[in-house]
Amino acid sequence: MERSKRLSLWLSRWDWAIFLLCIAAVSSFYGAARCGSVDFVCTNGDYQNYNVLRRFLDGQRPYADFANYLGMGPLLLCAPLLALHNNFSGSLFATNFAACACFILFVFLIFYLVTGHRLLSAVAGLLAPKILSSRVLALLPGIGAYAENYLGLIAKPGNSFRVARLFLPVLFCLAVLLFLWRKRRADSTLSLRLLLRGRRACAAIGFCLGLGIT
Repeated sequence: MERSKRLSLWLSRWDWAIFLLCIAAVSSFYGAARCGSVDFVCTNGDYQNYNVLRRFLDGQRPYADFANYLGMGPLLLCAPLLALHNNFSGSLFATNFAACACFILFVFLIFYLVTGHRLLSAVAGLLAPKILSSRVLALLPGIGAYAENYLGLIAKPGNSFRVARLFLPVLFCLAVLLFLWRKRRADSTLSLRLLLRGRRACAAIGFCLGLGIT
């Protein structure tokens, strides 16, 4: 019984760190899987993504020395990882790693807002890439093909790196949720849904989403 309490306490203390390690492990798998065949297709976006990252890591200044219609998201998310191994194969790993990690956090955020349950949301986020790659969503009647198509556009870099371009408002909303979660820990009578109904929370999250649209 005492050992079980210690384990529960340890898990509650390090749950976010464990979640981030799991995200890194799952994302590394999909990043490495993409490097299994270092091919190049002119329309799939891989070279477009690497060309921008290569210029940035070479010391060129975005929007001064080169133009990048994808925005700063791919640069900020992928450049630190690619700096460790700056070649085309490394860019395939970095971009797919970043896309998978962002997708997991995106799914986690959606589930957490709906359920308020951290463990369930973390499991849903970590399983989402596998569910998507297994093609089981396509078997769902009516919405299956639609869901698989649009989630696939977010889960992989592709030619527009959509998840990196939309991820800034996701990060902002996560920051607001973490702030609200700290308030909830200070007062256990408050629920996350109750806090989200408050004027400040609505204004903060609306402001973050507005920034993303802009």
